[in-house]
Amino acid sequence: MKILKLQNQVEKLIIDVVSELTSDWDLDDVRIAADTLLCADAGFESLDIVQLVVLIEKNLNNPGIPFEQLFMQDGSYMDDVTISQLAAFIVSKTTS
Repeated sequence: MKILKLQNQVEKLIIDVVSELTSDWDLDDVRIAADTLLCADAGFESLDIVQLVVLIEKNLNNPGIPFEQLFMQDGSYMDDVTISQLAAFIVSKTTS
């Protein structure tokens, strides 16, 4: 239960950060939510992911989260991740 509450808090933080980063982008009324795909839905590119990671670490006051474990799989970049997947990854790496 505690982990689920933490994941919900991290999801909200990510939604806020993604909304801020994309506020002046033309997203054709895309709703930023837990199931939003960062690339396909929100239009993120690699530099945007880097900005997102930096802002998440800053907001969580937790530098050094190994995001490469999420975004790189078998030596290739992941196609896309949802905000929920990103939140679950962060919680798994910060609570273990």
